[in-house]
Amino acid sequence: MSIDERGILQGADSSKGYGLRVGEEVRVGQCIDGLERGGAEQIVRLLVKYADPLFKHHIYAFADGPMAAEIQALGAPVTIVRRRMPKLDPSLIWRLSRALRADGIRLLHTHIFGACLHGRLAAMLLGRLPVVVTEHNVATKYKGYQRLTNRWLSRWSQRIVAVSDEVGRSLTSDIGVSPEKVRIVCNGVDTDHFATLPTREAARDYLKIPRHVRVVGSIGRLTRQKGYGYLLQAMSILLQDCSGVHLVLVGKGEQRSALEQQASELGISENTHFVGLHPDIRRLLPAFDVFAMSSLWEGLPMALLEAMAAGLPCVATTAGGIVNVIDDGVNGLLVPPADPGSLAAAIKRVIDKPQEAQRMGEHAKTTVERDFSARRMTAEYEDVYREVLSTAS
Repeated sequence: MSIDERGILQGADSSKGYGLRVGEEVRVGQCIDGLERGGAEQIVRLLVKYADPLFKHHIYAFADGPMAAEIQALGAPVTIVRRRMPKLDPSLIWRLSRALRADGIRLLHTHIFGACLHGRLAAMLLGRLPVVVTEHNVATKYKGYQRLTNRWLSRWSQRIVAVSDEVGRSLTSDIGVSPEKVRIVCNGVDTDHFATLPTREAARDYLKIPRHVRVVGSIGRLTRQKGYGYLLQAMSILLQDCSGVHLVLVGKGEQRSALEQQASELGISENTHFVGLHPDIRRLLPAFDVFAMSSLWEGLPMALLEAMAAGLPCVATTAGGIVNVIDDGVNGLLVPPADPGSLAAAIKRVIDKPQEAQRMGEHAKTTVERDFSARRMTAEYEDVYREVLSTAS
């Protein structure tokens, strides 16, 4: 990609409205299902926070949430285009396309299936509005109609970004996306945010957990994907040898009642704490001696990267892109999914070997700062934007 004497990237046809001139502002639409505190929503916020001045982001969400105020505080407008029908909402497609046209959006970036579906169809209504899609999870977990829809719509998507190598492989093998369209951009976290942390004592006092106990923490949606039932089983095994260990689960989801019931049946309720959603996990992470991720499948979990950025020793399954981040025995420990015995043994190893745990935590922090920062992620996404805009016609 090069710039000609007029200051236009070669390959761009400015007569079509998508040519990219040097120093010219480009309005990028970020389309997402909602603005709760999830991994995809965090990525949208970070793309706004660390954006090159060339790119001006405008967020379109189908449901409001606490992330809206945080994004607006960074200077990006947020438009809520509410869903009126489940699954496919034709009026949403039309209303979204009108908003994109009115705001002068020149490239649309979509996240999560519902937004990817409606966003791509809205872009089609506008003619040749370029679309970048991010796949945040492995495609093997899509339902049949979702696979067919994604395969069909991939023809009208200029680039499809996978958040890990495993997600990229699933796009080509399970969905049938052309490999030429796929780009890998690993998730990144705001390492600046974790440069300073509260003390361990302050975090324990905030959570009302005794200072002297060992704490295993996990952060994520309380859904089947996260495998928390296996983590509870692992805790039951662990407590047979380590009676002073407590588990803290941060997040909400449809499985909370079932998990609370399981903890009761396992006899570990007194050692298990469900704290719900929290606006700033930075305030909680120092309370943890071990961060555990029991996921059955993943893209590349932001919660794991944040725990590593905080310098925590992590025990995680080999699901999805986790293996791209954790080097077993160096910056964390890996175990098979759905294996509570292995999970319990790995957690016990971290608890029993504090010097090794400290070393793994230090390596984890270095790994994230070097390879998984939000600045790196944003720069790579903006390279994708430039690539798309340079060839749009």
